[in-house]
Amino acid sequence: MKPDYKNWMPKGMITGIAAGAALVTVFFFLFVLGVFPFPQNIRIALSIVFGIGMIVLFAFLVWVIALYKAFDYNGSRQMSRQIIEGTADYVKLPEGGRGLDVGCGSGALTIACAKRNPKAYMLGIDRWGKEYASFSNTIDNESSVIGTLRTSGYTRVELIRHYMTMPVIVTVIGAGLGNLAGYTVFKDIVIKLYYNSYSLPEYETVWSPSALIKTTVIPLVLMFFINLFVISSKLRLSPLRFLRHDLKKKKRQKAVRLPKWSFLRRFRLRVILQNIPDYIVLVVGVILIEVMLCFAFGFPDSLDYYAETAPEMLFTENQYLLTGMKDDEGEEITTDTPGAEHFNSTTLQQEKSAILSEGGFGGGSGEDVTVYGVEKDSAYIDIDEELKDGEVFLSEAYAKKYGFGKGDTISLSEKYEEKSYDFTVAGIYPYEGAVAVFMPIDNFNRIFEKDDGAFAGFFSDEKITDIDDRYIASVMTKKDITKVTDQLQHSMGDFFAVF
Repeated sequence: MKPDYKNWMPKGMITGIAAGAALVTVFFFLFVLGVFPFPQNIRIALSIVFGIGMIVLFAFLVWVIALYKAFDYNGSRQMSRQIIEGTADYVKLPEGGRGLDVGCGSGALTIACAKRNPKAYMLGIDRWGKEYASFSNTIDNESSVIGTLRTSGYTRVELIRHYMTMPVIVTVIGAGLGNLAGYTVFKDIVIKLYYNSYSLPEYETVWSPSALIKTTVIPLVLMFFINLFVISSKLRLSPLRFLRHDLKKKKRQKAVRLPKWSFLRRFRLRVILQNIPDYIVLVVGVILIEVMLCFAFGFPDSLDYYAETAPEMLFTENQYLLTGMKDDEGEEITTDTPGAEHFNSTTLQQEKSAILSEGGFGGGSGEDVTVYGVEKDSAYIDIDEELKDGEVFLSEAYAKKYGFGKGDTISLSEKYEEKSYDFTVAGIYPYEGAVAVFMPIDNFNRIFEKDDGAFAGFFSDEKITDIDDRYIASVMTKKDITKVTDQLQHSMGDFFAVF
């Protein structure tokens, strides 16, 4: 069996770069093909960014693969073998002598020295832990180098300056690119968002000092002092601690006594117990990301679903609300439109229960409830019963929201008057479009002290054309029902696409 001295170019690094290059390539083609619903100028800009990233990552991937092959101990170029064996040629130990290789890694140099000094004793030591196997904290990975530099006379200030340089440069570049993108590419998204929501005059792009402070200066200052605190606190350790890779400040805790399970089960449990803080952070992060993704993907779908189903909840194609039941000559307003029916309506308030308010359905003292008076044997709202005064049908949305059922008593009040009405629920009408109450129009007129035959408008599946527009206060159609979702989709569509 041949010894495996590993490679100075880790496979994990090559795999990570390859995965990143593949992911960037996928996004590049997605933007080029127009899969995402971004405006054209944004798609072009992002395609250029991901295209450049793809080229850079693939070039870097080719380079690290070449390095991996070059440093392969048993490869064609055998650079590792030449370096190790060339160094070992200079190590001469007397008979019975002892050699110590501190930080021996995989032991290739230790073994090469031992082969060249068969009558001497060669010892290689190193810590083979996660600091060696992964790319974690830079200071942790370079603890041996830091310890050597400290013992060689380098001061803490010089090391702090060295390790602070790259984070500051990266943050400044990121902040600069962010400001550049905000004033160029993403500017159009914000402008379109506001123009779709409000009536605004022509815009003028201006430089905002407060925006620069909030988006650039403050993050840079926070990054600087946080990194300065972390790095300086770690560099307070003695050089010997760095050489030993002993960078933990906390005292070792006593191990938790585990049940007498199998070795593998106890090992897994101990790993879990040792990493509980990391798991908590991971779970919280995943939850936050899931909430954001649910909002980004779920809200547009909810709007689409409502826009598709809301029109089906209407009990008539057109609902005409008149300014009054008589015209200027005092004659009752009539129509010859087939199927048109009188209705009367008013708006009362339902007091919100404590349970409903605590459940997140909104605050305030009450919720508007539309009370309808409909014709007997109505073709649009068939409550199908002879109701006495005070008996009503509730819409299914009303009953579900407040938990009312047949036989319950509801109390509704005037919004601006100290007057209330008690009604008995005679049934639930299958209508989920609004919080509403239905009763016969004659009962409605008696309860609310209206004249006999009084009405507020017409229900009609056909468009009414024989009533003067000046007598029509409003018309509710399917388009009016979905205009809220249309407005949200129109004004917030680009925002959700970016989100």
